[in-house]
Amino acid sequence: MLRTDDHRRDSAGLRYVYPVISRRAGGVSVGINLNPNNACNWACVYCQVEGLTRGGPPPLELDRLEAELAGFLDDAITGDFMPRQVPETARGLVDVAFPATASRLRRRSLPTPWRGWRRRSGVSA
Repeated sequence: MLRTDDHRRDSAGLRYVYPVISRRAGGVSVGINLNPNNACNWACVYCQVEGLTRGGPPPLELDRLEAELAGFLDDAITGDFMPRQVPETARGLVDVAFPATASRLRRRSLPTPWRGWRRRSGVSA
């Protein structure tokens, strides 16, 4: 069961997509992890990412990212994910977000999966 104090990126058993319960947003926030090896070339003095290592991320597997996002969102919206994994008071999909470790340059390589999911889901953004 998801909790507000547990934002592990492996909670769904996926490489790129992970759900968390966001106190701020008031429901389930789906994170897109573009840095699955937890490496970074930045040296931000304010960084609070635990276990961060120096280096760059591996190449994005865009097909896998798109499949994970589509599959997870389908399970969250029409499947049994919410009653099975989310407390009743937090059941609702509120956003899809990129964590701070997903650099702006890295996000630029995402138009295919993002547009593909938006087209299939009917979401306008």
